[in-house]
Amino acid sequence: MQYTRVPLQSLSLNTAAERMVSLNVAQINVSGHLLKVILPEGKNNAKVILHNLAGYKLFDAVMHDNQQEYDLSAYPAGTYILSVITDSGKESKLIRL
Repeated sequence: MQYTRVPLQSLSLNTAAERMVSLNVAQINVSGHLLKVILPEGKNNAKVILHNLAGYKLFDAVMHDNQQEYDLSAYPAGTYILSVITDSGKESKLIRL
């Protein structure tokens, strides 16, 4: 049986140098434990969900403006899965706090 090695870079993990991420449905900015989500012009509704790597939902919020900041200081430093859902679709991204 052969296995294919997937480079860690293909997971799109944010590094300290890469904190601003553009998704098709939103722009994400992580600064320390502060998460900023910016929706495209004309979009005002979205759902933001944060999961840990084990798949447990830790946080969810509904956006009613095109920009919102979230304080995630209640969660320890580490890697998380951030999902943004809009009427345009859903995207998920690995982020590091």
